[in-house]
Amino acid sequence: MGKPIIGVYKISNTLCPEGKYYIGYSRNIMKRWEQHRYDLKTKRHSNVRMQRAYEKYGSECFTYEILQECETEEEAKNVELSYLEDLTIRDKLYNLIFVNDKGLIYHSDESLMNMSKSQKESYTKGRVIANKRSIIINGITYPSINEASRQLGMSNCNIIYRLKSSKYTNYEYDGYENEISEETRIKLRDALKLRKAKPCNYRNISIDNIVYVSVTEAARKLGVHRPTIYERIKSPNPKYANYFYADSKVLYDEPMPSLPLLIEDDADNREV
Repeated sequence: MGKPIIGVYKISNTLCPEGKYYIGYSRNIMKRWEQHRYDLKTKRHSNVRMQRAYEKYGSECFTYEILQECETEEEAKNVELSYLEDLTIRDKLYNLIFVNDKGLIYHSDESLMNMSKSQKESYTKGRVIANKRSIIINGITYPSINEASRQLGMSNCNIIYRLKSSKYTNYEYDGYENEISEETRIKLRDALKLRKAKPCNYRNISIDNIVYVSVTEAARKLGVHRPTIYERIKSPNPKYANYFYADSKVLYDEPMPSLPLLIEDDADNREV
């Protein structure tokens, strides 16, 4: 493998009428190009302008070229900056840049990655702060969810669930509005009732004139894998004609006979 190329590169949109392009620098240009291509292909590129162009014109719209090779990364960064400071090409750049009273501020590859990292750290920090909010349970204030968990011998997840649940009105955040509005709580509760009211959609199956409440139950009783039973039900092989759904009428020229039904008491084993 050759020595990494340090320098400044250009990614041009050859299909765009305005002739847009992107200027960047890297301590390993070839590797950086691979990352550009991957991010564009997976619709996760940090530069929204380039991403939109890629989706509009296709993968063939961009060409890659090296503008200048450099000895150090710092030299490459300065060369890139000289391009970005050129006001005559500003309208053609995909680079996300703007100017303030202190001069040119630009978002290079490095700064974009730093911003992404900062956003992730802020999100994580926000979750930590949320867990440190004081809460009230049964009229007693605890400085944090962790402390309430320790004193009450409950898991953090259980406490968080109750804070968000409409059933546990004795669980609330101290000095904050609950994260879920009462209207949302009602909708969630009604949706849960509807889900519970739905009938089970498992199907009885018949094997050798014995009806099982589900494929899972048949597999457990017969000591075979569920995929095996599914395959035999669908198989055109006459050998497995005795495998079929009990509610199927296609396989019968006469009304289906009354077959013994193995009742399964354990609802968890039913096919859903």
